[in-house]
Amino acid sequence: MNQELRNQLEEVQLQNLDPSIWKQNKDFNPAASRAANSTLFMTMVDTKHAVVQLRNILDRLGDQLPYKKVYLWDLNNDQPGGQYGISYDMEGVVQELPYNTRAINRQKESLSMFTIDALNKMDKLPNGRTVEWEKYKNSFSYTYNNTLYTRKTKLVKVFHLS
Repeated sequence: MNQELRNQLEEVQLQNLDPSIWKQNKDFNPAASRAANSTLFMTMVDTKHAVVQLRNILDRLGDQLPYKKVYLWDLNNDQPGGQYGISYDMEGVVQELPYNTRAINRQKESLSMFTIDALNKMDKLPNGRTVEWEKYKNSFSYTYNNTLYTRKTKLVKVFHLS
């Protein structure tokens, strides 16, 4: 992670966020309504928008986060022009989600995160039913245009809300 982004992340305040961020950045999709009972979500964002999107999530969705934690993941392992993932659990009926957000699941032993569509495309063991989790260790897997993508993950920071 470059030093500029690191400095900006340090400045993210978890309380009293500026409400104008919501008005200036139309990163939320109000049409994406979903019934959820503690669902894990991942919002993918490019490096230059990571701080703004993180602030949007904390500001707009903070009261729906049952564990009061937001995780920032490096999805390109510090490669230039990379992407970050912002993961968080939400409970209740979710009325709005940021664009580029997916409901995900996790496999705790391998530290893998994945969408259901990705799970259906993952390499299986010879029995054809069990996923080879070691192959997906420390990664985020998702599908786009019916193609499976897997990115190695590295935890950048955990934000604890008060």
